[in-house]
Amino acid sequence: MRKILLIDGNSMLFRAYYGTMSRGLMKSTSGIPTNAVYGFSTMLNRALEMFEPTHILIAFDTKDKTFRHDLFDDYKGTRKPVDEELVSQFALIREFLDAANIHRLELSGYEADDIIGTIAKKYPNDEIDILTSDRDLLQIIDDHTDVLLMKKGLTNIERMDKNALMSEMNLTPSQVVDMKALMGDASDNIPGVPSIGEKTAMKLLLKYGDLDTVYAHADEIKGKMGENLRTYKEQAYLSYDLAKIHYDVPLEIDMDQYAIDIDRHATNAFYRKYDMNSLVVEVESESSDADFSISDFDASWIGNDVSIYLDKEGAYLSDGVRYAFLDRDAMGESADFEKLLNKSRVLVSESKPLYRFLLEKGLDIDPYHFDDLMVLSFIVDGNLTTFDKVRDDFNLWYPENEGYKISRKLFDVWDAQIKKAQVEDVLDVFEKIERPLTKVLAKAEHVGFNVDPKVLDEIERDTKAEMDEVSSQIFEMVGESFNLNSPKQLSEVLFDKLELPQIKKRSTAVGVLEALYDKHPIIPLVLEYRRIQKLYSTYAVGLQKHISKDHKIHTTLNQHATQTGRLSSSEPNLQNISVRDEAGRKVRSAFVASEGNVLLSIDYSQIELRVLSFLAKEEKMMEAFNEERDIHKETARDIFGVAEVDSAMRREAKSVNFGIIYGMSDYGLSQQLDIPVKSAKQYIERYHE
Repeated sequence: MRKILLIDGNSMLFRAYYGTMSRGLMKSTSGIPTNAVYGFSTMLNRALEMFEPTHILIAFDTKDKTFRHDLFDDYKGTRKPVDEELVSQFALIREFLDAANIHRLELSGYEADDIIGTIAKKYPNDEIDILTSDRDLLQIIDDHTDVLLMKKGLTNIERMDKNALMSEMNLTPSQVVDMKALMGDASDNIPGVPSIGEKTAMKLLLKYGDLDTVYAHADEIKGKMGENLRTYKEQAYLSYDLAKIHYDVPLEIDMDQYAIDIDRHATNAFYRKYDMNSLVVEVESESSDADFSISDFDASWIGNDVSIYLDKEGAYLSDGVRYAFLDRDAMGESADFEKLLNKSRVLVSESKPLYRFLLEKGLDIDPYHFDDLMVLSFIVDGNLTTFDKVRDDFNLWYPENEGYKISRKLFDVWDAQIKKAQVEDVLDVFEKIERPLTKVLAKAEHVGFNVDPKVLDEIERDTKAEMDEVSSQIFEMVGESFNLNSPKQLSEVLFDKLELPQIKKRSTAVGVLEALYDKHPIIPLVLEYRRIQKLYSTYAVGLQKHISKDHKIHTTLNQHATQTGRLSSSEPNLQNISVRDEAGRKVRSAFVASEGNVLLSIDYSQIELRVLSFLAKEEKMMEAFNEERDIHKETARDIFGVAEVDSAMRREAKSVNFGIIYGMSDYGLSQQLDIPVKSAKQYIERYHE
């Protein structure tokens, strides 16, 4: 049985383009935009690794109108024009696929969906996967055809078969078309039936099964829904014809022609031509497997340049001509491995876990100096916040047991990132700030934070009692008990029993509840319950789960998780414990110094604003700092137009100062200060005056 991968080319190219635009538009040295092609190629290479097809074909739309435009002139009429930078890359992607010997199909008068559907139905005895982000293709699913829905590049893919479609959407494949006929599709400008949305369409299909049966009973359906169904029957069936994929595209296909046989030399030439050199490295190194040998790790490795890829299983090592694997136990038991780390130049995918490993062995890590690819990559590109994203950028995806392929490519990626760091003039940031900081963070994680469990026990008892009290008031108010932590049950009480107005499809999110605050006395109680419940689950109980045998919490301090470069904390997050309310201060009191030590809180005074005033040459701000005036009070005087500033004004001005320099919108500021958007906009305008 053949394993056929059919790719929706337009869908993947658009996803590649917009997925890479956050880093700016990539261009070749001759000025040709290449980011969509780079992203497409990277995604394609990874798809081949992940799904291991034997045959592949990529289908594209054409610029020409299709038979659907003959049915409805305004089909897809609301779509915005495609960016010129993307339009120019359509020809480039065809050049790439031709070079790679990957077959593509496009046919005037038909869409890629129709080509894919026709091929899928023509080969019922083969295993077929369809890679797309377009849910229209879900109607093709059958016993031998699955749809692989791209939700985030290729890092988040959902395999949809008949069971998954029923489980997630409560639909059969054929009902996908019926659904579109009833509710329409704004993205394709398919009209559907007015006033029938997804929820109503679902109810109709659950009751009647398909569009024809809905209309067989249309006279029985009362109210506005029945009236619209009857009035817009012709429009519903037009929508059905627009949404339905055709399986009769006139194609002459011999699937054996589409067996995978990628021309690596030609793709190398293409990558070099358009300056996508990191992909050249990856492709060329694929052919060098035979030059590498599996080796037992021993003292002969010491003194060589070694790259190490760490994963949950252990360490994959490469010295350029051989590779070895050490599991976690072997890493700890090998004296030669310890010597290697101290005597050799070592490049690590991420160095902090390796420093932690040495600390846990009781070793002093000061003599060890590792090159850290993850930290360097983050400095070069703030979007690369995880090593998986680095792997995406450099196509470092292989089966789990082939980590050695990653280890031996780390130096190539390192060299590419070093060149970028030199161009961006950020190499000093890596050498003098970030690389030394990694050791400091490893030590801090290893030492941990001392915790008094008695304080957390007390908070647990108190918050549990408060939750019981508030929930009792709520149950008494509605005359029944229910699970307050269940959005579904809470929604039924609020919108069915109490008949409160529905703002966002029966949502019980905090923003919705705040909008309903004055509509019923139950709402303030629900919000109070949630505040206490978060304190209970996140801190009182949650923190206790993280206390180790040494009575400490060993959080993870993230050096490369935020685009602003600030540190963050996770597992658990110790940076979001509020100091502004009594509950938060109580939780903080559980963190105590170990015997003979004290805890110090040290911070730069408004460092971001000082740097900003210097870089922007903002005379007024620099003058305030030089004269040691309170910058937040100065801002408050300006935006409120007053001479005397109270504490509330200063607090709001502080939010304005820090929010604006990090790009906060008027809406974001309004949410933070709990003020109207109009007022927040005025604050920002006055700030810039």
